[in-house]
Amino acid sequence: EKMYRWLMALFDWNGTLIDDVRIVYKSVEEIFKTYGLKPPSVETYRNEIVANFMQFYSKYGIPEYATKEDLNKIRKRVLMEYWDSAKLHDNAVATIKELKRQGLKIGIVSGEVPEILEKRLKTFGIKYLFDVVKGGAWGHKEKALSETLKEFNLNPEQAFYVDDTFDGIGAAKNTGLATFGWTKGYHSLKLIKNAKPDFIISSMNELRNIILKNPR
Repeated sequence: EKMYRWLMALFDWNGTLIDDVRIVYKSVEEIFKTYGLKPPSVETYRNEIVANFMQFYSKYGIPEYATKEDLNKIRKRVLMEYWDSAKLHDNAVATIKELKRQGLKIGIVSGEVPEILEKRLKTFGIKYLFDVVKGGAWGHKEKALSETLKEFNLNPEQAFYVDDTFDGIGAAKNTGLATFGWTKGYHSLKLIKNAKPDFIISSMNELRNIILKNPR
């Protein structure tokens, strides 16, 4: 069995540390309702949503004239409305604290709008746990992950990335990081498996146990 010598733990935010899939799906329902259409099921959404989300919307009938900006405006409104009901995933904080105790550097690399991400971390009172927070990495996670490693003078094999999407896992693999596919987020287990991460986890305890098995 391969041994890893990790010095840094990197996490995605939406769907991975924060359990916000249901809230985001409410915004999907609202988008379809706005255009007089029946939304696809949450299962279909988790099986098919990709970084280029416009593909998904046009496939299910959102008209050509609807722009990314139009859809994002609706999304933002719904998210603001339900935001307070989003919680962190079980044991996320306890796991991060444990990894810090083990001497790992901890970071977030996320596609989330930087101001929103900062605000959320402050609301949950967990900003102090992170050595680095990079938001706005939508569609260029490879770049954000590489920059983060450079800032800490680390090689890719000295860090791992936890993400809940096919695209995010792919970006981390392209960067040379070990990858953990998180199954409680945006993408279905099927899509996570298709991304072929090094590990597939459905609880933060599983993550912690794998890390503790590997020497510092």
